[in-house]
Amino acid sequence: MSLTEFSDIDWVTEEAAEFAHYWRSLVIGGNIPRQSDFNPAAIPHLLPGIAIYEKRSEDEVTCRLMGTGLAENFGQDITDQNVLDIWAEESRGAAAIAMGQMLERPCGLLAKTIGYTESGAAMSSLTAGFPALNGDGQANRLLFHTSDMEYSGSRNPREDRVLRIEAPWQTLISID
Repeated sequence: MSLTEFSDIDWVTEEAAEFAHYWRSLVIGGNIPRQSDFNPAAIPHLLPGIAIYEKRSEDEVTCRLMGTGLAENFGQDITDQNVLDIWAEESRGAAAIAMGQMLERPCGLLAKTIGYTESGAAMSSLTAGFPALNGDGQANRLLFHTSDMEYSGSRNPREDRVLRIEAPWQTLISID
């Protein structure tokens, strides 16, 4: 998949643009930042939509932190679980590859996601993500922000959890 220049991205939402520009402000000398460089106090209003993942292997990406807004909208908190398990089976491989690319190239990601609930309701959202280093300097952390969550119909998330996610489109972002 080819990369789109950071300056050419239509961030769609103000929140995605703010998250992306905040992450970019952490990049020093072309190096991706450490997760510890990420200061929640700098963007407190975005915290409910933030998730931090750790890539442990090709097929395991553990959720280390899930913002309260995400947990509420998903109807569950997937902290300490493999985030790939919630992806639709036909999309799981592509999601794993995209997350791997973010760390290997490195690059960012902007994606439209759709979460399907137990009752069949659909929740669409916009997700922006960028790589980060762990405390040992290894590129295995992914910082994401999800915004623009919309539902088809009404639902009580605590009684109608999101069971699977798909991404109808995604764009890899050059961070050079």
